[in-house]
Amino acid sequence: MVDGDAAMACILKAEAGGEAFDIVLVDWHMPGIDGWEMTRRLRQRLGEKTARPGGRETPIVIMVSCSGHEHFAQRSRREMELLDGYLVKPITGSMLYDSVVDARANRSGAVQMVATVQDGRRLEGLRLLVVEDNLLNQQIARELLIHSGAQVEIAGGGLEGVSKALNAMPPFDAILMDIQMPDIDGLRRPGASAPKRKCTVCPSSP
Repeated sequence: MVDGDAAMACILKAEAGGEAFDIVLVDWHMPGIDGWEMTRRLRQRLGEKTARPGGRETPIVIMVSCSGHEHFAQRSRREMELLDGYLVKPITGSMLYDSVVDARANRSGAVQMVATVQDGRRLEGLRLLVVEDNLLNQQIARELLIHSGAQVEIAGGGLEGVSKALNAMPPFDAILMDIQMPDIDGLRRPGASAPKRKCTVCPSSP
């Protein structure tokens, strides 16, 4: 659905037709009403997280957001009780599966954050430089690394990466780079920066 109002109409239509959804994934930020308001209205119309006549439960609602976990922590307890779970983008198939399994298992309990394979703060304190010309890849890398606790700086190409690596104070702990870039590639860049800086350089294939 393109917005919260359209999603609400679709869910209620399915309910009225006897083909109710079991699980609803709601984006926090949507045109029209946001995910929180949509979830509140959904609970008002369909009931809280309890069984309805016929023994069927109300839909499991999992909120999805590009905001970090700290933004969810700032919401009120009542707001969090509207949800069965939440996920922070970018989302993998295994994260979605685990979220649904946990929501089903803990339907009567408090919202739990799905544990991912990686420790959420395993990169705490590290300063990383990501050298990547693709904007989408930049965003994904930034969000994943920041979520893991790292301080992240982005360079949009090899030449910019060389400049940032040589002038960083304090120096970066590691540099993550794309092998293929439009100016100079990732295999040439380490040679330019290595003589003056001690850091781990990790080329990545496209």
